[in-house]
Amino acid sequence: MTKTDKTNRLQRTIEILTLTILAILNLLTLCWGPPGPPPTVPVGNAEMSVITIAGVAAYGFWKMRK
Repeated sequence: MTKTDKTNRLQRTIEILTLTILAILNLLTLCWGPPGPPPTVPVGNAEMSVITIAGVAAYGFWKMRK
């Protein structure tokens, strides 16, 4: 095996490993993304209205911190 063959094989191996790592990281970012919006709460009385407003404000604060 010549020096060029070894270099080509090493470069090909590094390229395959790099692409594999990138693909795995892309799949993991789908699972580790930010949570979705808070669940909807039916507004029935004053307490539920306060809880709903607090939840929306907390979600807005969470989105704003980025």
